[in-house]
Amino acid sequence: MANDLGSVRRIAQLARSVSSTLDLETVLKHVTAAVAALRPDIACSVRLIDERAGGYRLAGVGGVPLTERTPVIPRGRGLTHTVVDTACPLLLEHYPDDPRSLQRLRVARRQLTVYYGTPIGIDGEVLGVLSVHLPAGRLPTTEEQTLIDTLAEYAATAIRNAGRFAQSEARRRAAETLADVSRGLVQGLDPALLGQRIVDGARDLLGGRRATLLRIEPDVGELTIVAISGADAERPQPPRFPETYEIAAWAVEARRLTIIPDFLADPRLAGFSRWRADAERAIDRAFFAIPLLVQDQAIGAIVVTHRTGWSVEGEALGLIQAFADSAALALENARLYGEATRRRHEAEELARVARLLTETLDFPTAANRIAEVVLPLLRVPASVVRIRQADGSLVGIASAGRTRNAWEPGHVLPPGIGTVGKAIAEGQPVIEDPLGPGVVSTEDFRRRQASSGIRKVLAVPLRDAETVLGVLAVGDEAGRAFSAAEVALLQAFGDQAAIALTNARLFEETERRRRAAESLADLGRVLTRSLDAGDVSQRIVDSIRMLLGTSAAVLYRVDAATQNLGSIAFSGQVGLTLGDRVAVMPSGFGVVGRAVQQRQPVATADVLTDPQIALTPELRQYVEQEQIRAVLAAPLIVQGRVIGALATGTRAGRVYDAEDIRLAQIFADQAAIAMENSRLYGELHTTLRQVEQAQ
Repeated sequence: MANDLGSVRRIAQLARSVSSTLDLETVLKHVTAAVAALRPDIACSVRLIDERAGGYRLAGVGGVPLTERTPVIPRGRGLTHTVVDTACPLLLEHYPDDPRSLQRLRVARRQLTVYYGTPIGIDGEVLGVLSVHLPAGRLPTTEEQTLIDTLAEYAATAIRNAGRFAQSEARRRAAETLADVSRGLVQGLDPALLGQRIVDGARDLLGGRRATLLRIEPDVGELTIVAISGADAERPQPPRFPETYEIAAWAVEARRLTIIPDFLADPRLAGFSRWRADAERAIDRAFFAIPLLVQDQAIGAIVVTHRTGWSVEGEALGLIQAFADSAALALENARLYGEATRRRHEAEELARVARLLTETLDFPTAANRIAEVVLPLLRVPASVVRIRQADGSLVGIASAGRTRNAWEPGHVLPPGIGTVGKAIAEGQPVIEDPLGPGVVSTEDFRRRQASSGIRKVLAVPLRDAETVLGVLAVGDEAGRAFSAAEVALLQAFGDQAAIALTNARLFEETERRRRAAESLADLGRVLTRSLDAGDVSQRIVDSIRMLLGTSAAVLYRVDAATQNLGSIAFSGQVGLTLGDRVAVMPSGFGVVGRAVQQRQPVATADVLTDPQIALTPELRQYVEQEQIRAVLAAPLIVQGRVIGALATGTRAGRVYDAEDIRLAQIFADQAAIAMENSRLYGELHTTLRQVEQAQ
């Protein structure tokens, strides 16, 4: 057994170590080393009260090594708790027999069955326990107990000093961190970088396991996660953290910080029962949420996850409140800067787009440019441009991205169908799932829409003054949320697009009128130079097809005897079967037959579905094969007699306007004159030949 001199030396050495360092780990090493020096066959340990850990944390060991030591002994259990609870030393001659012991078998195997534990306390406060395990039957002497108690007292002093120093250092670091973070927040305007700085700073200030920044989306009023620091932050898709959203919402609603020591013990969070099994095994169940306020308006919240039972008060609250105020101000500055930058970018982009659109007066080119340039402007993968026709239907004139194959140019939507039809009917932007339950649709529409993969559509009407020309629609996947700013941007772009399309259409109409006038003048010259009806007829069908932009044109003559219509001139994609199957049109059938009967132009957008148009089986088969379904026909009338008809056609959906009908009738009148002149010339020629023969 050590003599008194040796004991004094060890105490003096420990006193020097305590006074020479404020590092707790170093002090505890000296304490356990001093205890272990009492005998070569003893083991000792120091356990400190750790509220965050929920028990007695193992802080230092010495002497004979013991494996499988419990890192944290829960409060209320073990001999350590007995010493803390009584605040008095405890000596047991054979402690494995004591029911309070938690380590009976492990120490019994080493025959360390004698236990002596003394509280580590100062000024009436117990900080932990110094435990000594001795061989069986070898109880510590009174002097050894006194020495162990004295070492515990020195340890208490060291722990208190180290704690005060750590607390002081923590405050200093917190203040420095707050200052550094605040400078970084004020200087940073990038939202992603700023958000990460905020959560990193919050976690550092509070020493939490995870910090989450949530922003209130102004368009929907919901909280969304902006950044995460700590646990789960590196996961590609962070979990939803339902309790995080709930606690953040409480803090935002109350406009003050919210502290939950253990969310499993809070009855308000009982609804998240499916996470309970996993949560019960977690030790980080405390939550700290503080709202982010700008001029008393909540813009989000910071939520920090901590160890169960943790709380914060005093100066720490002041620091985190100051940090939250700085974070809110920085976020608002970043938002304002981002909004100003976005508006400047949008203005520049709209100016660039305006230049692109005004560079051409070609209608198809303008439509295609509109569909293409809107994709990067709204960051969407698909777009469609449709023009409203006289009957209210919408014909596609351009598409881009993923809808290019689903909605080809020329496709016609009946009035009111789909999101685009709704935007036209309501005269305002519409955002919805195009395949949603409330959307009016057809089987063809749903099939095409589903093939595109687009499940969220924003459609705006194209307006020029008070006239709705058509609709512009952009689309994305189901998760896309279009903001109010994006809606306003698309509408502004749509207004520019409407002006560009109007200008292109006016130019196109002017050009068509010019070409029509030139064609009529050319046709007049032909009529004055030639009496060959075949030459004139071919000029007529070629001209009408070019002027109206159709696929085919046919000129018919009425057989005086049968009143049937026989084709005499063709132009365009009339198909090889026209001359064989429908070269003769029975009286009253088809669009031309109806035009002859009514003695006026007749137009239809789809001859196969128009109940007023009668078709022979051969004619129906021809139309289905050649897909010439939108037809315009005008009668050829001379001195009150119908002598034929002029017809032109293209794919289904084309709606012929008044100008189209006027041009068709003009050319039909010219054809009638040509055919009548040719007939008169033929009769005159025959008469002259008969006279010559008679002489």
